[in-house]
Amino acid sequence: MLSRSDFYKIAEYVNENWRGFFPRSGLQTYADEYYYDYIAAKKSGVIEKGSPLDGLIMGMVEDYLNADAVELGNWLEDMAYEFHFRDFEELIREFQK
Repeated sequence: MLSRSDFYKIAEYVNENWRGFFPRSGLQTYADEYYYDYIAAKKSGVIEKGSPLDGLIMGMVEDYLNADAVELGNWLEDMAYEFHFRDFEELIREFQK
């Protein structure tokens, strides 16, 4: 299961690579938003379309496909497992733009 600290690292990645320009103090707010949406999705078993987590995964998939970033792949593999996708590729297909 991804931890709150994983989502802080993801928020750092988003800020650096998606030109978020958030101050370091604001990163925890975004990390918490992603984390709590992740927890809610785990409880319901559904990643709601249009949710912060949905947008996050779509962006991560796009970056992974374009840059083959290992760290992104690791986080996405964890999410594929957590949300019971058959495999990593199914998650990629589901969230590919």
